[in-house]
Amino acid sequence: NIRVNKDKSTNIGKIFIAKSSNKKPATRSKPGKPIPIHIGQVVIKNSASNFSDFSLILPFTLKMDQLQGNIRHIDSRRHQKANVNLAGKINRISKVTIAGSLNPFDIEDFMDIKLKTDSIDLTAITPYMAQFAGYEVEKGKISLDLNYRIVNKKLQAENRIIIDQLTLGKEIESPDAVSLPLKLGIALLKDANGVIDLDLPLEGSLDDPQFSITALIGKVLYNLLEKAITSPFSLLGSLVGGDDDLSHIEFKPGIARLDETQQHRLTKISEALKARPALKLEITGLALEKTDRRGLQHQQLLAQIQALYQEDVDDDGMNLAANINDTIIQQYLPDIL
Repeated sequence: NIRVNKDKSTNIGKIFIAKSSNKKPATRSKPGKPIPIHIGQVVIKNSASNFSDFSLILPFTLKMDQLQGNIRHIDSRRHQKANVNLAGKINRISKVTIAGSLNPFDIEDFMDIKLKTDSIDLTAITPYMAQFAGYEVEKGKISLDLNYRIVNKKLQAENRIIIDQLTLGKEIESPDAVSLPLKLGIALLKDANGVIDLDLPLEGSLDDPQFSITALIGKVLYNLLEKAITSPFSLLGSLVGGDDDLSHIEFKPGIARLDETQQHRLTKISEALKARPALKLEITGLALEKTDRRGLQHQQLLAQIQALYQEDVDDDGMNLAANINDTIIQQYLPDIL
């Protein structure tokens, strides 16, 4: 049982004797060689763990039970890694597996652990959502596929997070809540099936005094949401296989028809909106008076010149009007334009 109290102290912390800076350290004899430890296997059967956090606006509790498995080859005498293989359930429903290897006597030297969970009820994390997002969770499921690797105090982590049917409930005032329009961010990230599929790599150094796994994950998630919200059309463009900013469609000055390039961009927007059905798009027209006036004059001149040669043909029998286009006018009549 691990408990975080209202003042953020923990029951685990009370087990250990706090170091006092007022007392001189006791004189000790020179240490000898460390006691060699070898454990062939630790078997875990039908175990459970409870984690409670009462430092949040709402109390949080997470239970892991039906824990089975083993930890093998625990040996302080060699550079052999201990193998971890555990399986259980979270809140008696969702499956969880923990597997990999580590140095049990110095985890900061080496650890390579994978954790997988399946369809955890997101309403369970409402206390954290209320604290840091300012909303309750009405419904949703989350599945995790995590791989955390530490070598010589350097962390590299892969976080595959799949969130299904996330729906925010009522808003809750919290001083720690992020100042982002979360509902827009969630709508941008949800696909047509209501699924958010995230791939969040992390890296950092355990030597950094400010190092925190929770802070790293929070920063990456915040940056992802901020990018989605501040550059939504770039995100939509990436959904349809491109890095185009689809926030605007350009008509050539004086022409009310889209050219082939802009029609292709419009098709991309249509495809992206189909992939994000929760989004609604508002379209605002914009006219550039000087540029469009020039364009209209250009088109009117082109039409008049084509009309003059409507009945004429060239030496090859081709209609002259059909061969008079924007390029010819721009080449030969720059002063008039």
